[in-house]
Formats: sequence, C-alpha cells, structure tokens
Amino acid sequence: MKHAIKIAKDKGSRMLIVETQTCNVPATRFYVKFGFELIGFDSATYSNEDIEKREVRLELGLKLQPRNARSVRVVCGVVLD
Repeated sequence: MKHAIKIAKDKGSRMLIVETQTCNVPATRFYVKFGFELIGFDSATYSNEDIEKREVRLELGLKLQPRNARSVRVVCGVVLD
C-alpha cells in the first residue's frame, strides 16, 4: 500500500480510492490503518440481497493533494490511471 500511495502522490493525484466489501473486515481494517475513510457504498452491486448477505460494496478514499489534481484507482493491488 505504501508503494501505491507513493505512485499516486508522484502522479499528482488528489485521492487514492479502493474498493472492498463489508464482509471483508481484514481488508477494511488494513485500509483504515493507512488513513482511508469511507467515501461511498453501493447496497446492490452484487445482488438484490447484498445487505442481507452482508456483502455491501464499500469505497474508501485517502486524500493526497488539492482538489485540482486527479484521482487514481487501485484494483486488486494494481494502480490504474
């Protein structure tokens, strides 16, 4: 994660955004440890029963730069432009 944050900062990104599920508590704790905060969720990404299944999609973000910079997404540990 430190490497992804460095790459995002070097590219002038304003925010690093990651995605996980509410059922993935270890991942959520990992991201929060690095300073990520909840910025959004989707209660119907996977099915119409996401809430009942406890599989709600979470978006967490880490603010890096002023608002005029761009965002970078990390999917499965890969930094995307």
